[in-house]
Amino acid sequence: MATLRKKNCKGGVIWFVDFRYQDKRYRISTKTSDRKLAELFLKDIEVKIAKDAFGFDDFSKKNTKLAEFFEKFLKFSEATKAKNSFLIDEQATKFFLNFVGNISLKAVTPKIIEEFKLNRLSQVKPASVNMWLRHLKAIFQTAVKWAFLEKNP
Repeated sequence: MATLRKKNCKGGVIWFVDFRYQDKRYRISTKTSDRKLAELFLKDIEVKIAKDAFGFDDFSKKNTKLAEFFEKFLKFSEATKAKNSFLIDEQATKFFLNFVGNISLKAVTPKIIEEFKLNRLSQVKPASVNMWLRHLKAIFQTAVKWAFLEKNP
């Protein structure tokens, strides 16, 4: 549950919303001295938290397939990363997708990643496997950031 708090600043009173979300405390300024606007800001945050808690967030991201997400990520990677980093991302996604198949993104577990690691270690040097795992970790962290996953597997 979020609460409204006021803080005295040089320019007068500013209202803040104080709340916990996923075991982390947030204090966000409403950037207003008007209590009514601050209460609207508070209600908006409470609605967003409730939507996420009850699973009413974006349903299009619920059952995203691995190949579909990797395709979106690789477009992002190509546009924002150096060429060699993009190529490694491309390799890592290709090998991982070939190993697990086009499963749901949410079905990827640490166990699957460990099996992938053992499989690749039998075929290539450990340094190559570590490099692909590093990139996969970053890819899945991007999935968390883009709200496709709740946590990085």
